[in-house]
Amino acid sequence: MFLFFKLISYPKTFDIFSFASESLKSEIKTKRANNPNYGIYNLNFLITHTGRESDSGHYMAWSKVTKKYKSDEWFKFDDEKVSVMKEEEIMKLGGGGDRPTAYMIFYTPAWGENDRTEAKKE
Repeated sequence: MFLFFKLISYPKTFDIFSFASESLKSEIKTKRANNPNYGIYNLNFLITHTGRESDSGHYMAWSKVTKKYKSDEWFKFDDEKVSVMKEEEIMKLGGGGDRPTAYMIFYTPAWGENDRTEAKKE
């Protein structure tokens, strides 16, 4: 399988509001009255690939450090080696050539645990 070698960019945070239908926008506005972060998502995890083809090369995982550590630090999982990385390095994983390229990007809700539980019940 062939991979594209195009430089990509991705935000640290994004607001789902601009992508939502009109009915969902109305719901988001209502919920933001109590929680201004409702509908906002933070970058939390990436899987990167380095190499010319998807069935060869090297995959790595990058995960944001939990709240008890510095908020701008991430863990890099490279086989059995785990390293601490600064967030500025994570934002450079957009690829280009033979550099690690973000292959899968995961975001988590920026609002509190109680709001996520409430949203699941509805």
